[in-house]
Amino acid sequence: MKKEIKYFFVLLLLFLLKGQSLPAQKTSPKDSLLDLLKKEKEDSSRIKLLNSLGWLAIGKSQFNDAMDYSEQALAIAKKTGLSKPIYRTYNNIGIVFEKRGNFAEALKNFYKALKIIEGWGAKSTFANSYANIGRVYGRENNFEQAMKFNLQVLELRKEINDKPGIAFAYNNLGNTYSILRKDSMALIMYSSALEIWNELGREAGVAFCNLNMGIILKDRGKFAEAEKRFLKALEIRTKIGEKEGLAFCFVNLAGLEFAKKNFSASTNLYNKSLSISLEVESDELAREIYKGMVAADSASGNFSLAFRHYKLYILYRDSIANEENTKLQTQLEMQYDFDKKTAADSIKNSEARKLEEVKYQQEISKQRTYTYGGIAGFLVMIVVAAVAFFAFRNKKRANEQIAMQKAIVEEKQKEILDSIYYARRIQRALLTSEKYIERTLKELRKN
Repeated sequence: MKKEIKYFFVLLLLFLLKGQSLPAQKTSPKDSLLDLLKKEKEDSSRIKLLNSLGWLAIGKSQFNDAMDYSEQALAIAKKTGLSKPIYRTYNNIGIVFEKRGNFAEALKNFYKALKIIEGWGAKSTFANSYANIGRVYGRENNFEQAMKFNLQVLELRKEINDKPGIAFAYNNLGNTYSILRKDSMALIMYSSALEIWNELGREAGVAFCNLNMGIILKDRGKFAEAEKRFLKALEIRTKIGEKEGLAFCFVNLAGLEFAKKNFSASTNLYNKSLSISLEVESDELAREIYKGMVAADSASGNFSLAFRHYKLYILYRDSIANEENTKLQTQLEMQYDFDKKTAADSIKNSEARKLEEVKYQQEISKQRTYTYGGIAGFLVMIVVAAVAFFAFRNKKRANEQIAMQKAIVEEKQKEILDSIYYARRIQRALLTSEKYIERTLKELRKN
């Protein structure tokens, strides 16, 4: 894969981070919360318990359960008029949509949460909302907005000395720098976050940083170091049972094997990550996996399978960026996709205009050739006609001269002949007289 998936999702709160160091319990956190929910009668407390169950479900990649708990919380809030507790509900819903690749709905819910806390929210609460919004903007490649929100988050976290929050902020800034290909800055951010996570003993955070640092190392061609980071993240994700994080480890290991030209191993790892992504219903992850499988199948010479995976990649790609999602975006949220579409249309129209221009120039060239050819032909015709005309005129003059000369000759011949004939007549006349005289003399002699 040309561009590896960046793991942007929020690391979960108490159940994912703090619960890692607790000894095994007979009753799971989920069961404990459900027991409390059954006993709790106060609506505000029920909403908080449902929100906690939603967080826990998200941490286990159980997105359908998370949405169910969130809908129950919203129903209670709507019935009772409570608003403050549901800012966390909207955050939960936003995270679920984000994980499913529906960024329009994710932003819609994150902004709802932000609106609720205006006027009463603490700095830590605002920092959470800003972090969620900034993260999604980063995933939409709206880096200006992502950087703006993430820097606000870092400032707020430092003001209240919230170390986990500071680490989250470094993580998100690292993601943004990484996508912008500012790898050195990204590594600084991830290293700063990793130091805090190690200090706090938060394994999920350690896995997060190792995974993203491994991506940068792989892109730099440092495959051995990248593999070490990926395997460390995989070990932790397997230990804490975070399925989607596990899938991200497999897909990045698959990309590493592909870069090393181990196409069979790459395909096997993609298949492992695919089964998890389908289980947790992560359309975005499935899309990227199918995209990677197309490359691996093609490199292996399995073009029929590559074509099948390509069609699935297109299916998931279109489902993520469908028309319904676009309609749900606000003007700000739509800007990135709008700019992409405008740029794509501009390129498309530009190509069409270039094609038309080429056709037009070809037609002009053809017409110009025809025109020049016609002019040349016409000029040739004029020259030929002129030559013919002058030749005809000269011939006519010659004929007239010949005719005149012939007439003169004929006239001379006629005069000569007339003279000859006249002389002949005279001669004949003389001959007749001579004969007559001779005959007359003969008759006179007789007498």
